[in-house]
Amino acid sequence: MRLQKAFAVIGAGVLLFAAADAVTYAATGSSLVLGKINAANATTTIQNTGTTPALKLLTKSAATPPMAVNGKGKVANLYADRAATADNASKVGGKTVAQVVSSVPRPAGVIWVAQSGGQFTSVSSALASITDNDLTHRYVIKVAPGTYTEAGSVVLKNYVDIEGSGQDVTTIACACGSDAAPYTDGSSGVLQVTGPGVYVGIRNLTVANTGSALANSTGIVTNSTGPGDVTLDALTVSATGGAANYGIFDYSYSSPTMTNVNATATGGTTTYGIYNYASSPYNGSSPTMTNVAVTATSGGTNNYGIYNSGVSAMTVRDSFISGTTNSIYSAGGAVRVADTRLNAPASGSMTCINAFDAATFAVLNPSCQP
Repeated sequence: MRLQKAFAVIGAGVLLFAAADAVTYAATGSSLVLGKINAANATTTIQNTGTTPALKLLTKSAATPPMAVNGKGKVANLYADRAATADNASKVGGKTVAQVVSSVPRPAGVIWVAQSGGQFTSVSSALASITDNDLTHRYVIKVAPGTYTEAGSVVLKNYVDIEGSGQDVTTIACACGSDAAPYTDGSSGVLQVTGPGVYVGIRNLTVANTGSALANSTGIVTNSTGPGDVTLDALTVSATGGAANYGIFDYSYSSPTMTNVNATATGGTTTYGIYNYASSPYNGSSPTMTNVAVTATSGGTNNYGIYNSGVSAMTVRDSFISGTTNSIYSAGGAVRVADTRLNAPASGSMTCINAFDAATFAVLNPSCQP
């Protein structure tokens, strides 16, 4: 009878132990028991005095997390070496920064070009992705700070604006050119816009053509764009590296509106800061320019700040025009100048209104009195 009671007590103890095991196996001060739930009311520290890792966690599958936590607080130094490995560089929550940025919703019609983290790394690739541009589907390609070198001339699309992050911080560059003169086609330009009926804005950036072994180097080419169709605003445009270099070339009725533009052509034998070309007696290019700075210089003898051909009729005001041959040359077209300083004589038919410096203007341009 006593033996039966003893077995009953032992059995009850086993049951109680098993029930307790379901909650916790080891308490504070006891040894850790693997595969069991352990509890403690103080921090457990593993200190390894050797050179190997203090703790190594291996899982059956690489896809299985080696550890699970329920707290959301930051663990200091846990990822201290992540940037040291190419595998984990610039990762957030297991994703690269580019993946995180690309997953953030963007306004409709806005496409980002950036050196990293954007949707594209060049303006040409961003343009290629746009296939539904029209009056009701307008786009802006926003270009982050940096220099973006294009492999060749970039043809802009209707209803798609290009907007940089500032003239001093965003540059679209190309070492490109063409043996075809820009009045034949726009292939010598870094950017080209061809109309009619093409509505494009280019603003807040630098456009730089460093030229090639070919004859012509141009910054921006506009072709057959009507008044107000194309706007050029807050731009620095430069061209060099060709025998003939053109900052901005407008032809065949092309009449962009230019505001706060710095256009420069240097080097070679012939330079034109801005060239307004008329491909026939009736289709002159007549841009309106406000607050522009234009410079043309080279080792040759033909350097024109602004060259106005045929029946082109341009208007320029509040500007500075410089060319070592002529600041402005008008070959038959109408030129209206207001509040503008010229650093060299102008030639041709001009109407001058409220000259910036009447005395100097009259000396440099005796046929164009203010």
